[in-house]
Amino acid sequence: MPNQPTPRPMQVEVPKPFYSKDHDTRVCFIVKDPESEFKKIIADLDIPCVADVIGFDRLRREYREFKDKR
Repeated sequence: MPNQPTPRPMQVEVPKPFYSKDHDTRVCFIVKDPESEFKKIIADLDIPCVADVIGFDRLRREYREFKDKR
């Protein structure tokens, strides 16, 4: 993790896998717009734990409050 806060996205190496068949883990990707391009790329990767792919504009429009974003 960076020592100073930064608005730039950065790749973080996760020490353990976040997907487990035992726990039926699901993730949601928040991507830049247009989200349809990223949906195609992620669908081609065939990742079993992807619940949804949300573009930034849709995130701002549909999930206005902090509790909705969580």
